[in-house]
Amino acid sequence: MAWMMSSLDDLKELYQRLKDKGVPIKRVADHGISIGIYLADPDGNGIEVSYELPREQWPRQERLFADDLVELGHFPGPWNE
Repeated sequence: MAWMMSSLDDLKELYQRLKDKGVPIKRVADHGISIGIYLADPDGNGIEVSYELPREQWPRQERLFADDLVELGHFPGPWNE
């Protein structure tokens, strides 16, 4: 299951709420045009909560997840511990 947040601030708020409640976060991944928080529900099902940049801010329209666009650090936040 996945949820798309409407803003990076919304994603940051959710991240902090998860941390405050002690919810285990498996990983946070910078996909270049988006960032995702990955966790599991109590039954072990995978959940992703993410934010995606507006299309006009994408550096290009093709090969969006190529190595030169991912993990660039465009998404600073509390997950940068």
